[in-house]
Amino acid sequence: MKLLNAFFIGHILIYALLFSVFVGLKIGYFNHYEIDEYFNIIFVDNVAGLYFLLPCLISGYLILYINFRNFFRAFYALCLIVSILFWIPDNGKSLGEYLFKDGDTLYVSRKHTYILNQNAQTIKIKN
Repeated sequence: MKLLNAFFIGHILIYALLFSVFVGLKIGYFNHYEIDEYFNIIFVDNVAGLYFLLPCLISGYLILYINFRNFFRAFYALCLIVSILFWIPDNGKSLGEYLFKDGDTLYVSRKHTYILNQNAQTIKIKN
């Protein structure tokens, strides 16, 4: 039962961090370049859920059951504060450029590719 609790708590906490980072990306990067993708599609396309199964279990166990759980809780709180700092538009834009921008290509989604043209305007091209 402890492992199941740890997995679900870890799942909620890890995805809260990821969600906070992607809100910052949406505010800072996608809104700045006028990339009109739905937030859910951006999140699902860029977060590989299966890779987070083991980290969810480990982080939940560390936060709930280990002897030094207060240290891990403080570390999680620090990570949450850092992820919320991406809500500042300049920070979100910088992270988005690091993750998604490749030359003039701003973002490649399932159906569209967004490119920055010579006049610093975003062009949407169907894949």
